[in-house]
Amino acid sequence: MMIKSISKISSAGQLPEGWLMEESVETGDIKRKKGYISVEELETYLEEYLVKNLPRFFEVYQKQGFGEINQEKEESVTVQAEDIRETVRRQNIMRSDCVELDEDSYVLGSHIRRGEVISISFGDKLPENLSIFEEYWDVSKAGAGSVMAYAAKCGEYYEINICGAGGVMAPSDCSYLFAFYDNLQSVCFNGAFNTSQVTDMGSMFFECGKLTELDVGGFDTSQVTDLRWMFSGSEKLTKMDVIGFDTSQVAEWRWLCAGWES
Repeated sequence: MMIKSISKISSAGQLPEGWLMEESVETGDIKRKKGYISVEELETYLEEYLVKNLPRFFEVYQKQGFGEINQEKEESVTVQAEDIRETVRRQNIMRSDCVELDEDSYVLGSHIRRGEVISISFGDKLPENLSIFEEYWDVSKAGAGSVMAYAAKCGEYYEINICGAGGVMAPSDCSYLFAFYDNLQSVCFNGAFNTSQVTDMGSMFFECGKLTELDVGGFDTSQVTDLRWMFSGSEKLTKMDVIGFDTSQVAEWRWLCAGWES
């Protein structure tokens, strides 16, 4: 058996000190600084190390053919990979931001008032250069920094970016999430706002008086039970498509667009 190079994987995360490999090594022993390690031990180590520390490279490990994986082991690996994806997805959950019905509502626990924001944009990558932002803070549900908000000054207003590696998972409770942003002119989800676990969208865009268009066509509403007042008070919305909404679970949607002239 031939062990192939792991340079592509090890470049992203270093192996423990003391591990040495050559580009191709015939079956036998792998040189180590102190003693030797068998091929089987190396395969076991790689699998455990990648699952724990480099989940995004785990599939690469499988595809590159490190070791012979029998059917039973392959099924186990598939389950582990799914568990990894589920864990990563949970880590990227954004916090809820329910507010009181007053004009001094703030943005996701910051000192920035909602009325000071003119745009909100979502992204699937965390910025590398933080110096371009006025401020940034953690808005993940777990408080682990997996979802961050970034505020850039635009005159007397702010532009808010909310990002997570691979996208942002919306909280199950999205009620009032974008409500009372009375100077908000645009919300761009960019395919990076996953709503598949949302159950409450009540008053989600309540009283966004300057918002004229909104692309919610990509929203997954299959779990939503409450749509009450979702767009109420945002009477300038003239371009919006909710035809694709799955309302099979919706129990409440009274006053969905209350306040609109037509």
